[in-house]
Amino acid sequence: MLIFFPCGWTNKNKPTKTPAWNWISEKFPAIANHLQPYAKEATKRSDQGDYWWELRTCAYYDAFEQPKLVWPEIAKESRFAYCSDSLFVNKTCFMCPVDDKYLHGLFNSKVIWFFLENTCSILGDADKGGRLL
Repeated sequence: MLIFFPCGWTNKNKPTKTPAWNWISEKFPAIANHLQPYAKEATKRSDQGDYWWELRTCAYYDAFEQPKLVWPEIAKESRFAYCSDSLFVNKTCFMCPVDDKYLHGLFNSKVIWFFLENTCSILGDADKGGRLL
């Protein structure tokens, strides 16, 4: 699960003179209770937004809301997926924000998989269940 507070969201939405954490705690008590134990470590993050609970600035957050092709970082077979939902992927996946089901089919073809097997790094023996990186 991702608790999504992008950089600038808190200041944009809270009343001007209200302390930010007080407002988050009152407006979203369940989220605040969940996040509070991580506050000390999260304040040390170098990639935070305006506050420790916000994500860093990112120029492509909107790409997650568009149709996209998604695939895992490591795979032993073709695993490209077409996703039209507004979903985020984690660091073990990649995505390409395109609305192209033809490309999805092409990427899952035997020809493309053959190409990937012969050009990508391999973890283990590809002929014995190794995974492409």
